[in-house]
Amino acid sequence: QDKKPRRPVLNVALAASLVLVLCVSYLVVRVGVFAGVDWDKLYHSRDAARASKNPYYRPVCNAVGVGACAFCACLTGFPISLWPVWGWWTLPILFVLGMAMLMTMHFVPL
Repeated sequence: QDKKPRRPVLNVALAASLVLVLCVSYLVVRVGVFAGVDWDKLYHSRDAARASKNPYYRPVCNAVGVGACAFCACLTGFPISLWPVWGWWTLPILFVLGMAMLMTMHFVPL
């Protein structure tokens, strides 16, 4: 029995995870640190007119949209590509790895 991952799907999932890391890096480093955007004032306010006047409003919306598409590609690509390797253990293993990545987001300087 073949125990190799499905390489084309795995490559797409890895590329999507790279896109996701780039989107998060853009939001944290470029917008959050270098531009000094105060996230609480601009993006959590109920005043839509003030948020739309922000010059980073459209790029942030675009980065969040691209990141969401990349997340969906990762969410479907990794289980499909790794199922031949681990079988039904694929879902718990990827869940644990995903939770570990989520917990490392605590160290992002925002």
